[in-house]
Amino acid sequence: MADENSAAREVLEFARANAYQLRPYWQHALYAWPMVLDARTPSLACDRSARVYANPDWLLANGKDVAATGLCHESWHLLAGHYERADAIGVTPERAVLANRCQDAEANDGLEEEWRRGKGMAALPRQWCVLPADVGGQPHEAWERYYLDNLAQPPMPSASKFKGNDCGSGAHGQAREWELGPPEQEGAWGLHEADIQTVREQVAKDTLEYASKGRGLVPGHLIEWSNRVLRPKPVSWERLLDGVVRNVLQLSRGYRFHTYMRPSRRGGATDVILAALRAPVPKIALVGDTSGSMNLDHLSLIRGTISQVCASLGAKLTFFPVDAAVHGQQEIIDGSLARMIGRGGTDMTVGIEHALREAKPDAIVVATDCATPWPMHKPRVPLIVAAVEADDTLVRLVPAWARVVRIERAVP
Repeated sequence: MADENSAAREVLEFARANAYQLRPYWQHALYAWPMVLDARTPSLACDRSARVYANPDWLLANGKDVAATGLCHESWHLLAGHYERADAIGVTPERAVLANRCQDAEANDGLEEEWRRGKGMAALPRQWCVLPADVGGQPHEAWERYYLDNLAQPPMPSASKFKGNDCGSGAHGQAREWELGPPEQEGAWGLHEADIQTVREQVAKDTLEYASKGRGLVPGHLIEWSNRVLRPKPVSWERLLDGVVRNVLQLSRGYRFHTYMRPSRRGGATDVILAALRAPVPKIALVGDTSGSMNLDHLSLIRGTISQVCASLGAKLTFFPVDAAVHGQQEIIDGSLARMIGRGGTDMTVGIEHALREAKPDAIVVATDCATPWPMHKPRVPLIVAAVEADDTLVRLVPAWARVVRIERAVP
């Protein structure tokens, strides 16, 4: 076994050198990712700490040239931030295989053009190579498009063909049994998110510099990606929403009351029982627009909005799916679990009034495309409108007493 692992390690190192020859402008990435041999990995995989895992038998069976293409494939998962995008779109453990197939289709779409042009890149084995046509998509699309289109239809008959291919949490975001722990743990060397972002920016700079000097043909999609990475970043809607919700809840969080239900620890040295000072947990009602005008992209953004509020505030959140009627209520701790029920007409006023009556919230967040009537009068609690890819004309119709945050889908 030791000799086999030694031979596999040699193949992996040669593969990394070959990948550098294929894409010299990816040097900082290829030599930044820690490499781990693990027989539990189906072929090659990666995790959120930018470790690349390799199955020794797979390496020995396929050789350094195919493994070099595989390293380029796994590097794209990490450079393109597939796991971050999977989090944003609400990929669940049950849908990780589908998400991975769609991500592989995006990654292999670019690689296939290179090996078909005969530029020295070896083709991946067909049984491991998912292409856009395999997920019912067109070339040159983002993986999210393939994923959302597949969710909208029954599973494709060929889905089981690729079930053995698993690229790990560095792709679909769900941890696998072969993955090591966080980088802080002993013996689990890996990269932190800030380090991964630094690698992305350096690779983007190197890619543009290499392309500007005419040193070979850099694929166009990599130039576009590099420009996006280096483009000044606007403040994300997640940060804006977090700030607005925190601001409107300041009074609630600042409010304190005395209670004897949990006596103060300061009274332990005396016979006098002192009341403790406690702060109430803020309650938020989230009214989600599930009407027919909300497409799958919009609904995934509503999930992201729910997740953002849950994760950042520690608040009790009650979710009300609403079209022209309220379809129940759900206590939410994870946005990916929210059930989007509806698909009829649109009237968020119904949902706002219902939330005020049933949840008695400290604040209401309405996630909608804004194609809806609004209350005639200001509610008794703050109202935040998460305008989901809403038209400017509709946003201007939101009452002045409401706080508006524009929610937009990230461009991959």
